[in-house]
Amino acid sequence: MMLYNLSVIQMMGGDDPSFIKSLLEVFSSSIPPDLLDLNKALEAKDFNRISFVAHKMKSTIDNLCVDSLKKVIRELETKELNRTYSFEEIQEKIIEVNKVLTEVVEQMQLDYPN
Repeated sequence: MMLYNLSVIQMMGGDDPSFIKSLLEVFSSSIPPDLLDLNKALEAKDFNRISFVAHKMKSTIDNLCVDSLKKVIRELETKELNRTYSFEEIQEKIIEVNKVLTEVVEQMQLDYPN
């Protein structure tokens, strides 16, 4: 199973390698701070912040075709997050987002060094 897919980015950039490379750099540099923000929001049980960060991350997940997280990130984006899911369910979803996106960044760095 592919962790991510560049088809959307290639379509956006008309297969321009420099455009694709610059977008991948933006993605790989934005994911770690977003994950940190998501984890801090979970620690603080700040459900509005979790929803906000999930919403912010949704376009990256969609543009990279990280299909395994499309449903999860939308569930975390839910406005009434803490009324829809238990804290443990929210925690599990965030753990999954962390795991998959960390793997995506690592794989992108292997696939596109420098």
